[in-house]
Order: sequence, then C-alpha cells, then structure tokens
Amino acid sequence: MRNLPQLDGLRALAVAAVAWSHWERAYQFGIPFGAGVHLFYVLSGFLITRILLDVRDAPDRMCSVRAFYARRALRIFPAFYLTLAMAWWADIMRVRETFGWHVTYLSNVQIFVTGTWPGSISHFWSLAVEEQFYLVWPWLIVFAPRRFVGTAILIAIASAPIFRWWLASQGYRENLLALLTPGSFDSLGMGALLALIGSGDLQATGRVLLRTVWPGLSLAALTVLTVAEGAGVSLPLPMLAAKQTLLAIVFAWLVLKAVLGFRGWPGRILSAAPVVYTGRISYGLYLVHGFAGDILAAVGINSRELPEPWRLLVLCVVTVGVAAVSWHLIERPINAMKDRFPYAATRSEVRAPDQFALP
Repeated sequence: MRNLPQLDGLRALAVAAVAWSHWERAYQFGIPFGAGVHLFYVLSGFLITRILLDVRDAPDRMCSVRAFYARRALRIFPAFYLTLAMAWWADIMRVRETFGWHVTYLSNVQIFVTGTWPGSISHFWSLAVEEQFYLVWPWLIVFAPRRFVGTAILIAIASAPIFRWWLASQGYRENLLALLTPGSFDSLGMGALLALIGSGDLQATGRVLLRTVWPGLSLAALTVLTVAEGAGVSLPLPMLAAKQTLLAIVFAWLVLKAVLGFRGWPGRILSAAPVVYTGRISYGLYLVHGFAGDILAAVGINSRELPEPWRLLVLCVVTVGVAAVSWHLIERPINAMKDRFPYAATRSEVRAPDQFALP
C-alpha cells in the first residue's frame, strides 16, 4: 500500500481535536472536539482492514496473522507500557489505584463499571477499545468466507447504535455509551467498509453513496441535532444513539477524500510537512497529552494558573517535545524491528499501516 501523507494529516487534526477537548472544552463553537477519537477509529478500521483483506490472499494466512500481531505489539506496547510505568512511578493521581485495569487494556471497562473518569489517564479508554478490536477483527476478516465479510461489517455498524440505545434506555449517561467496544463498532466498521469498497468487493454504487449521498445527509442530520441540543431540546434515545453513526459516515468521507487526495488548500494543509510530522508522532502525542499538566507540575509549574493562551501553548510544547523524543528514540527504532515479521506474499504489495492506525 502506497504512502498516503494526507492520512497523516487527518491524524494530526484528530489528535489536536482530542487534546483541545481535554485541555479546553470537549464541546465548543458547535464542534464536538472529543469526537476526534472516532476519526482515529475510522482511520484504524480502514487501514487495518485493508491490510487484512490482502492477507486473505496469502498462501499461509495463519503466518500472516501472527505477523500482524507481532507488528502491532512492536508498534503499540513499548510506548504504551513505558508511559504507564512512568505515570505509576510519578504517582500521578489515580494511576496506581487503577493500574491493573490499564495494564490489561481494560481502562474502558473500569470507567464504565465505576462511572467515573480516572483523571489524567482517562484517555486510555480508547486505546483499550482498539486493543479489544484487534483481538477479534483479524480472525473475522482473514478467515470468514469472503461472501460473509461485507455482511459482518454492516452488522457491526448497525449493532453499535442499537447497543448505545439500549444503554441509554438503562439510564447510562451519554459520555458512557461508546466506552465499551460494541458501542464504537460503527466508527471502526465504517473504516472497514471503506476498505472493502476500495478492494472492489462492492459495486460502484457503494462508492457513489459513500462519496456523495451518505456524508451529505449525515452532516445535515448532525447539524439539525446539534442545533436542537444547543436550544435545550432533549433528544429521543434513538437520535441520541445515532449521532455517532452519522459522525462516522462523515469521517469515512474525509478518509476517502484523503486517500483520493484533497485538492486546493485542504490538500496543501493536510500534506504540509509540519502537519504530516505531527500525524506521524500522533501516537506519542495521544499517550502524553493527558499527562502534560502533571509533567509541568513535576517541575513546579501549575498549568492551571497560567493565563490563556500561554497555558495552551505550554501544554502543546511539552506534549510535542515528549512525543518527538519518544518517536525518535523509542518508537521509530523499535518499529524498524517489524521487518523481522514480514507478511506472506499476497496479490499486491502489503505494507502495514502502523504509522496511521491508532494503536
């Protein structure tokens, strides 16, 4: 698979939105910045599924699946567990108390069960969702009969809003509805559907719908729901549950446009070297941004006492600095070891999307 720099650009926008939602406000200017994590999910679903669809054609599928997990482990675990160990060593609030949940990638379950968010490490919930997704998805995409793959992806997408509707009907708050992995299947599944469309397994009608009708209708519906909520209207549970699915469709359109190549100023922005670099180190940015205030506190600076916009600027500098060091000294050298675990030859050149997918 060829290098697609505009996908790195989308990664940069997604991590910036998530960081903004934690440093400033999750919902501002009519934009749900915290939803940036679902753009990560669509990207991940697309790129991982694209690789797995190629792996299906390998003469030794099991060997390729083992290579997939080995490469994922090299990309994900070193930076994740180093960050977690440092947070434990620094005794950051509630990290030691909830350590067992995080080390086993069950952060999302812990938050859902307790109904409380564990401070600086709360953002690890999305990493847990991704890891749980990896436990199941390769086996489905690689080993299920090909005629069932598209149906399975559509079922996954449709099941997510139903799952969220059921949780909402049981009294769970909106910010808990997507915590468990089934609640995010529509975002991951829309990316997977995009990969399936790109593989030629769906007819041209599907491409037209995804490029034009679906995102337009979804964006219009999201606008109506946003305006209604802003006016204080309490949304019916089915509409509340469907919001994320509509957003996933819009994000899938963004990913498709980036794959094809945005033109004009959007393309220039997404392809700009600083933006692409930010996307490349975005895993480190995502891991570290929640702890930026704690890092400053360790050197005697209370970020909450800094005036705006200096507080935001200092948090950015700390996060980018630590993430860049992590990338150049830890992540990139370890990533080079992935060559020891090659995929079996397939009908096309296989290249793992490790620099793109959110681990």
